[in-house]
Amino acid sequence: MIRVIYEREQYRVTTRGHACYGAYGEDIICSAVSVLMLTLLRMGNRLQASGKAVCGGRLESGLGNVWCRPAQGCEATVRTVMDTVAAGLELLGEEFPDYVCYELRKQRKENV
Repeated sequence: MIRVIYEREQYRVTTRGHACYGAYGEDIICSAVSVLMLTLLRMGNRLQASGKAVCGGRLESGLGNVWCRPAQGCEATVRTVMDTVAAGLELLGEEFPDYVCYELRKQRKENV
């Protein structure tokens, strides 16, 4: 199973594991997760090149981690990119719950 965690307030998406839906190298669910994570990393690179964020990540077999730190005034743009890709990952979790576990983590506001 692939576990996907979207830490929305931290602008971070992490994936771990393998779907085991099909043979290694032919697993369409792993491929879908990989394409979405590669898309997120590519968009992070574009955001960084345009000065809208500092982004980074690491993608390898069974492990993905992409994060961004928005520049001041660019939070909405970065959030839209992250939310869009996360929506695709969430959809995979809804359509293939035996193979993808999607979790949205929201930061709790502390009472002051």
